[in-house]
Amino acid sequence: MKNPLRVARFACALIGLASFAAVGPAEGAFDLNHYILRCGDYCPSIQHPVVFGGSIDATFTGSWYDPDQNGQGLFVEILPDHRVTAYWFTFDPAGMQQAWFAGAGIYTGNVATFASVAMPTGGRWIPDFDAAKVVDKAWGTMTLTFDGYDRGKVEFKSVLGYGTGSMNLQRLTQPAGISTAPLSAKGQWIPTGSPKVARYAHTTTLLDDGRVLVVGGLGEAGATGGAELYDPSTGMWRDIGALSAPRRGHTATLLPDGKVLIFGGTDAAGNPPHRAEVFDPATNTWSSFDAPGWTAGPTATLLRTGKVLVVGGWPDGDDAFHLNWLKDYASLFDPATRTWSHTGNLPELRQNPLATLLKDGRVLLTGGYDNDWGCPVYSTQTYDPVTDSWSTGANLPFGWGHTTTLLPDGRVLAVGVADNFDCGSPMTPAVAELYDPATGSWAKGGDSSGYREDFSASLLSDGKVLIAGGRRDETYFDVNAHAFHFADSLDNAEIYDPVTGLWNAAPLLITPRAMHTATVLHDGHVLVVGGCCGGGDVIVAYGPSHNRFLVPPPKPGADLYGTDFPSGSIVPAMTGAWFDPAQKGHGLLVEVLPDAQLLAWWFAFNPAGTEQSWFGGLGTYSGNTATITAVDQTTGGRFIPNFDPGKIVNNVWGTLTLTFSDCDHGKVEFASTLGYGSGSMNLTRLTRPAGVACP
Repeated sequence: MKNPLRVARFACALIGLASFAAVGPAEGAFDLNHYILRCGDYCPSIQHPVVFGGSIDATFTGSWYDPDQNGQGLFVEILPDHRVTAYWFTFDPAGMQQAWFAGAGIYTGNVATFASVAMPTGGRWIPDFDAAKVVDKAWGTMTLTFDGYDRGKVEFKSVLGYGTGSMNLQRLTQPAGISTAPLSAKGQWIPTGSPKVARYAHTTTLLDDGRVLVVGGLGEAGATGGAELYDPSTGMWRDIGALSAPRRGHTATLLPDGKVLIFGGTDAAGNPPHRAEVFDPATNTWSSFDAPGWTAGPTATLLRTGKVLVVGGWPDGDDAFHLNWLKDYASLFDPATRTWSHTGNLPELRQNPLATLLKDGRVLLTGGYDNDWGCPVYSTQTYDPVTDSWSTGANLPFGWGHTTTLLPDGRVLAVGVADNFDCGSPMTPAVAELYDPATGSWAKGGDSSGYREDFSASLLSDGKVLIAGGRRDETYFDVNAHAFHFADSLDNAEIYDPVTGLWNAAPLLITPRAMHTATVLHDGHVLVVGGCCGGGDVIVAYGPSHNRFLVPPPKPGADLYGTDFPSGSIVPAMTGAWFDPAQKGHGLLVEVLPDAQLLAWWFAFNPAGTEQSWFGGLGTYSGNTATITAVDQTTGGRFIPNFDPGKIVNNVWGTLTLTFSDCDHGKVEFASTLGYGSGSMNLTRLTRPAGVACP
C-alpha cells in the first residue's frame, strides 16, 4: 500500500472506521475520498453557516492536500489579526530528495497571500544542528483561495526552479476545538481514558463512591447490554459484565441504598423488556426481577419517600409509530419490596418526557411526544406525592429534544427549540425558559447562538449551565419510509448564566457528539460519554416493515470539562508550530484532533546535512503525553507537474513521544530506525492558531 501521508490510518480513525483493511481496497492507489468526511458547503460544527460565507476563518487551520497528488500537502495555520502561515511538504523537481518551504502571509475574504516564501537550507539533524548555518533562500510566492470549508486551490510562482502552477486542495484534517466565536469561558476539554464500548442512547449514573456507571445503549452492532464503570481518580474504565438482555432508551436511577435501578427501554428487537435490573456497586453484581413491559420511553424519578415515579412510554408489542397506545398513567416502584403500584392517570398522554424533582418534593413533567404521530407535547404537568395527584401548568414553546436542569435557587432551566416534525411549529434557535415552582409559570431566559437538539445540559459548581453538543435541524422524519435522517453532530458548547440570562461561548468539544450523556462528578468536572452521529446520509429505520435498526455509528471515547486540569494537559490549544529556540531552523507542526488523536509533522534536515527532510505520524494522547508509534518518511515523489503518486514509497522512520509541561512548553523524544538515532529536543510554542485559548 503506497500511502505517503499515512492517511489510511488517521482518516479511518477520524470517522470511526474499525480498520482500513476492513473497508478499503486491498491494493493499489489509496482513495482518501472513501474515508474522509466531505462536508461540501458546510462542516459539522454549528459555528459555520450552512452555506460557505466566502471568508477564511479560524477553522481553516489544518492539513490540506490534492487527492490526485497523494503524497504531498500543506499545513495551514490561521493566526489572529488576519495572519496566516503555510508549510508545504513536497519533493524537489528532479525527484531526488524531500523538500519543504514555508511563508507567513495575510488573508482577506477567501484569499490568503504569501509574498515571501522561504526554503531553509544548511541544517543538519540533531545533535549536529547549527542554527548559524541555516540559510533561508527565497523560494517565491503563494496564494491560497478557498471556495468552501473543505476545498480550495494553491497557486505558486517559484524563483528557485520549482516553476509556476497550481494545485487543488481538499481538507485532510480539522483540528479539534477551534472556534470562530469569542471564548469567554475558562474551561477546557480533555479526553479521559477509553470506554470499552462506543455507544449512545445509554445511561450514566454517578455512584455514591464517585464512580460512574455506564449501561446499555446502541453500539456498532445495535442495542447492547454491556456495562462498565469509570473511576475518576484513575481515569480508567472497567467492564462489569452485561444486563440480562440488551436495552437502549432505558432509565437509570440511583436508589437510597446506593444501588442503581435499570428500567424500561427497548431490547435488540425493539420490544420493551419485561424485567428490571439492579446494580450493586458494593459487589459489582447484577440482579433482575419482573417489571411491566410497556415502558419504552419512560422517565424514572427518585422521590423523597424513597419510591421511584415512572411516567410515560408505550405498551409491549407496539412499534414507535403507533403512538395511540401510549400509556396515560404513572406507576410507583418500591425498592424495598420490589413491587409496583398505580398512581393516577396523566392529564395528557406522552412518551419520552423529562421529569425534574423540585426542591419541594414535587415532580415537574415536560415535553415528550403525543399520540398524533409523535407531535411534541407543549403542556407541563406537576405530580404531588403528598396528594398523589397531577396538575396541568403553563405551556413551553418546545416539546421535545430539550433539557431541564434544577438550579440552586429552585427554579428549573429548560433549553430547547420550537421544532417542526411535521406538526405545525417552525424551527427556531435554542431558547432558555425558566420555571418558577412558586408561581407555576415560565419566563423567557434568552436565546442561544443556534439550533440544536439531542444535546446535554450540566449544572456547574458556579451555578451556570453548560450546554454541549447536539445536532442541527437537518435531522428529520420520513413518514413514508418510517425512518429518521440523522444530521451531523455538533462540537460547540455554550454556558448559560441564569442570573444575567446571558449565553457565552465555551470551548468546543474535542469530538462532536449528540445523544451522549453528561455527568457532573463530585469534583465538579463534567464527564461526557459516547454519542453519535456523523456522515450525514445515515438512516435509522424502524417500524412494522423493519425488524432491526440501522444505526448511525457511535462516537468513541469520553471527555472531561473543567477549569483546573494539571498543567501540561493536552488541549486543543496545543495545535500549532513548535520549535527549540536554541535550534532555530527546524521544528514540529502539531494538530490536536478529535477522539484523543494527535498528528505531528517534523520539518528538519537529514543527518548528513545534505538535504531537507520531513516525516510525521498520527498517535493518541492522554494527560500531558502523546505517543506516535508509527512515524513515516515519504520518498519517491517529484514536484508539480511531474508528481506521480504511484511512485511514492512510505518508509518507517521510527517513533515520537511529546510531553508538555504547560501550554507553551514541552519536549519531543524520538527513536528512529532510519539513521536518525535517538534523542530529544525541547519545545517552545512558535505560534498558536486563532480560535483556541490556553487554560
